[in-house]
Amino acid sequence: MKAVAGIFYANIIANKVSWIFTQEDMPEWNENDLLVVPIPHELVGKVKVGTEYRENNFIFNEDIFTEQDVVYGVLGIQNELLYVFTKEERESYGKNEKVVIIPENQRQEVIFGNIYDESTQSFILDVEHVRGLYIQKANNEYNNIINAVMGEVTPISEMISWETQEREAKIYLETKDASQATSIALMANAQERGLDEFANKVLEKAQKYRIASSFLIGYRQKVIRALENALDIAGLSNARFDSNFALEQLQVMMNSLQTAESGNTTEQQTSQDASNNTQQATTQNTQPKTAATAKKNY
Repeated sequence: MKAVAGIFYANIIANKVSWIFTQEDMPEWNENDLLVVPIPHELVGKVKVGTEYRENNFIFNEDIFTEQDVVYGVLGIQNELLYVFTKEERESYGKNEKVVIIPENQRQEVIFGNIYDESTQSFILDVEHVRGLYIQKANNEYNNIINAVMGEVTPISEMISWETQEREAKIYLETKDASQATSIALMANAQERGLDEFANKVLEKAQKYRIASSFLIGYRQKVIRALENALDIAGLSNARFDSNFALEQLQVMMNSLQTAESGNTTEQQTSQDASNNTQQATTQNTQPKTAATAKKNY
């Protein structure tokens, strides 16, 4: 076969372009030895070494550019998930690659091997894997909320000493004997705070912790029981630990506590004022009469 001037040719090996040439490169060739096809004028420059050639057509794998904040999954022959990637890992992927977008509400639950359902454009999740994941998340979110209520991420060493701190704070506020509150006295001194202020803060913190932990322990146990009894993904999703709900309930409890404390303080102040007024009136009535009053009565 002889080459024609001005025509570009592609040498095909194993259904791919292995070499591109013109008449100047190779004037003729043996058709029994080489599979050579002319490249259409409109495809010159687009056909590259490695371009696929099937059924008398050049096939182009046009790149699709990935987007920020999107998670992609590459599927196998049976639509099983092989691996995932993001824009940070791949700027683009080939048009002929079997790539799908992982639904945002499945990003944490999906694992390798899950089957992609094209009719729902979502993955068929593993119930037992999701159950274990949600139970672990319930425990983690419980700890996170406890730390948020306490106002800090409290070290284990300090948590262990809470019982001692609370006991010493109560004794000190009742007796004002600092020798019976050595631990909190050292802490107050280290923080350059008065012992009375620090003791009251300890009791306030202990009360908040007790209220929060009591509610959260009960709520967490309820969630875990529901997760253990759920039969499918929908049931597991409905039973998940709801941090927003837990925080709202705790806020209601704290507000009620503050209202009750405020009411008690007002009641105590009113009672104290009444007591003071009674005492003052009694004192005035029992005072000795003045000389002028005694003379008038006489």
